[in-house]
Amino acid sequence: LVFDDEPAQRATVSGCLQRLGYTVAQATDGREAIALVGGGGAHGADGSGRGFDLVILDMVMAEGFDGLDTLEA
Repeated sequence: LVFDDEPAQRATVSGCLQRLGYTVAQATDGREAIALVGGGGAHGADGSGRGFDLVILDMVMAEGFDGLDTLEA
């Protein structure tokens, strides 16, 4: 799961992970990231029975619910 409010950064990280063979979910804000994790819990957001192996959070955002808030939630 890649969470970043900057589209270019989100695309770069996602592209690198995909080239390494990962299936990547993306979130544009903390609430969306929480919904993806919470929506599937240990079973994965897509219902596949797989959770996220890696979560990359944007810790510093201009305003609102940032990476630290997301991590704490």
